[in-house]
Amino acid sequence: MPIRFELPIKLIICAMLAVIVGCSSPSQMLVGPQNNTVLCSATGWGYIGAPVAHHEYSKCVHNYETMGFLPLEDAGLVGIQFSPGTFIIMGLTPNSPAAAVGIALGDKLLQVNGAPVSDAQTAQKLIFGQAETPVTITIQRNGQTIPYTLIRAHRPEAASQK
Repeated sequence: MPIRFELPIKLIICAMLAVIVGCSSPSQMLVGPQNNTVLCSATGWGYIGAPVAHHEYSKCVHNYETMGFLPLEDAGLVGIQFSPGTFIIMGLTPNSPAAAVGIALGDKLLQVNGAPVSDAQTAQKLIFGQAETPVTITIQRNGQTIPYTLIRAHRPEAASQK
């Protein structure tokens, strides 16, 4: 007598629904001009849940991009840290675009892309931008005004996600 193997009907139905219905779980890490990050993500199941999840995810990404955020893999950096009150460059990231062109500790940040620097938030917003795009930073050193054009580099954390 042959051995019959029968699966419970509930298990068969559940497996079929999992294949037919599907799941969606999009996510995107974004970074803002103040170096703050946010994760937009949503999860949805089935014919209704998956499109709703994608819509909510897309709406989140759009809203943050409207506020100046960029996808982490697209955001660039120049590698300078400055004192907010005086705009004196207090830190340089090794091997950064700023270090490569000769910006030095103690230089005073005067302008970004021709716009005078009046407060820290504006300076950070002007310096922030897409990787592999130029930004012109004008500094003052020993009484001389020196403009530097830098190409924003990819962020190290973005490179590690690829």
